[in-house]
Amino acid sequence: MTTIQVRQVKKSFKTTENVLNNFSLSIKTGSIYALVGSSGCGKTTFINCLLGIQKIDKGEIKIFNQNVKLQSTSKLIGYMPQQISLASQLTIKETFKYFASLHLIDKKFLKERTEMLSDLLCLPPEDSLIKNISGGEQRRVSFAVAVLHDPKLLILDEPTVGLDVEIRQRIWKFLHQQSSEKNITILFTTQYLTEVAQAHCCGFLRNGNLIVENSHDKLLENFNVETIDEAFYKICCLDEDQKIKIWKNEEEIEQDLVKVANFGTSSFENSENLMRFQVLKGLLTKEWRRIRRAYIEIFLFYIFSYFLLSGYANTIGKFPDDLRIGIVNYDSKHCESFKFSMTFDECFKGNMSCEYVNNLEKIIKIPYDTHEEAYKDFLKGKIFGFLIIKKNFTKSLENVLNALNKVEDVLDPSAYHYCMLVKLKAFRAFAKLIQKISTICEIFGAEMMLNGINHEHTFMKDSKIDIMRNRSPNMILLFVFAITLAHSGLIIYECRLEGIWNRSFVNGLKITELLAANLIQCFLNSTIISIQMIFYLNFIIKVEFIGSYWMAFLIMFLVANVGHLLGLLKAIVFDNIFVLTGIGCAYIASTCFVSGLFWPIEFAPKFIQILSYYFPISIPAIALHEVIFKRSEIFSRNFQIAFFALILHVFIYISVSFLVLRRRKFIT
Repeated sequence: MTTIQVRQVKKSFKTTENVLNNFSLSIKTGSIYALVGSSGCGKTTFINCLLGIQKIDKGEIKIFNQNVKLQSTSKLIGYMPQQISLASQLTIKETFKYFASLHLIDKKFLKERTEMLSDLLCLPPEDSLIKNISGGEQRRVSFAVAVLHDPKLLILDEPTVGLDVEIRQRIWKFLHQQSSEKNITILFTTQYLTEVAQAHCCGFLRNGNLIVENSHDKLLENFNVETIDEAFYKICCLDEDQKIKIWKNEEEIEQDLVKVANFGTSSFENSENLMRFQVLKGLLTKEWRRIRRAYIEIFLFYIFSYFLLSGYANTIGKFPDDLRIGIVNYDSKHCESFKFSMTFDECFKGNMSCEYVNNLEKIIKIPYDTHEEAYKDFLKGKIFGFLIIKKNFTKSLENVLNALNKVEDVLDPSAYHYCMLVKLKAFRAFAKLIQKISTICEIFGAEMMLNGINHEHTFMKDSKIDIMRNRSPNMILLFVFAITLAHSGLIIYECRLEGIWNRSFVNGLKITELLAANLIQCFLNSTIISIQMIFYLNFIIKVEFIGSYWMAFLIMFLVANVGHLLGLLKAIVFDNIFVLTGIGCAYIASTCFVSGLFWPIEFAPKFIQILSYYFPISIPAIALHEVIFKRSEIFSRNFQIAFFALILHVFIYISVSFLVLRRRKFIT
């Protein structure tokens, strides 16, 4: 009987020639087969094709008389890759539990196998983290995972690399027992030619071709040498001269294929369910155990980020108290000791310009005799600007509008916010003076005229509050989107880098189960961050909610989900961390400009406005603003557009992620 049949397989990559070139192989049931070759000869590529991780270009591969397909024979196969491919944040015990969940192993069997393998391999304490044990111990745990579910076929990619002699002997003794007593088939690759003696049959792979296949003793006999190293050297020399042919001919392979045609598949059990609860539970448990130990991750994404938001709350809308402004007062030269004390009989007399200067609050006032002197210091940068109070300012107060024209300003136009601040303070000082005079001098109508002037400056009255109110929905949604995008992308990339996804797929994990687990994590994280953002708006920024908390929560929740899923898609599409990070930063920066955070998107050109609709927070920011400040209802136009647009984003990212997962199989 034959367990593995490979016939005329070709495999190539875009940048290389054929890695496997008309590769044929047949491995009998219950035998130990060694695939030997130098680095880069195609051993790992062949194993990936054998397991269904990579697709072959041409040919046929069958395992247990089943066409190769990822997960199709996972219950019967134990796989140990070259790299560790284990979650570094888990303990040994948690690692065994996770892979046991993929094979639906019950607790009793798991306990028995764990105890047996711990004794066999001299494993560290079960509560040891994978990342804290040595490289050799990690290799032992990796081997234990491969044989944990007692498979019928073991595929081991260089299993004894980095192991000491005693452990290697224990492993080979165990493998021979499995082969002889349980009729288990074992295929292993190695660069250590001394290990070929452990195999019943050995195949030499070179330049994508199986050039020689025979037992250890037969190879020594056929090439008339004493060691397998000498045999391998002769084989390579003959292959260079193209004077060697494979010792096993095509007729023998054909006979093996005939023999296996009646191989039963009663031992094969493949769940047709798209979802298995135990597997889903195992995935979620693994992720929870990983997160609770990722202290830096928790600090960066769930604590430090809120310091950044607090920085936003305490910087946007703030104005300086130490702005240096020059004062050129041509109406009065002696304001240092001036104190305002005016009676009805003294109306519009005295130094009203001095009172006006005194009413300028929270700025550092630098007096100058002439505007030429002030202008020189302005050019040198000693002052931000200066105010010129013209002659007859006091007398002109009889007419409010004329008095307002008696004050001029020279300011730095490059600092727009500072200019607005100084103009605001100058106007407030004038308004305060007019209110005092109108009260003392019983001038009726002055305040009405002042209100008419003040109407133009209403937007500056509470400028800090207005800026916070108008920008907080945009800032919150941008923060939610950015943090979930970055967090999800980096976590998924870490899983790919460790190889845990690849190994999980080989052990029977379905794409639907992986996506379902990620969706559940996504919903939980989105719920937490949305609640935190509502708390932040209420108690940190102190924005008063006029509308519904539930509607605000729903918008934030959906935006967070979009960020998570886009991060997932980004991480499974791109292999390079720099490309991954760069694209994420570019997308977030683009979102900043079209989300209305810096400037209302309605002021942008029409094509930019249309483009902004395709970004995930532009319309939701408008909807959230209306919910918080305008008591927007659930059937309002912008809320419904935002809701369905976000749902569409979620659906697209899930669908594309599913298709990419099916196509790529995560070879890194």
